[in-house]
Amino acid sequence: MPRAAVRAYLALVGGLGGLVTAVMLMMSVAANSGGEAERIAGTQDDSYAATLVGALAVNLSKPLR
Repeated sequence: MPRAAVRAYLALVGGLGGLVTAVMLMMSVAANSGGEAERIAGTQDDSYAATLVGALAVNLSKPLR
């Protein structure tokens, strides 16, 4: 098999992999932003202190890496 064909195949597979990854990332962000937007909109009626406490509770509930 010629080297040019192998390089073209690898470039094609790499490009498709990158494209699939980008699409999956966009779908993930789109799926998660609706609920997050509703949560943020719901906190607009609260006071600043309640919003701050809510944000800290969300951040502190995540496991440390």
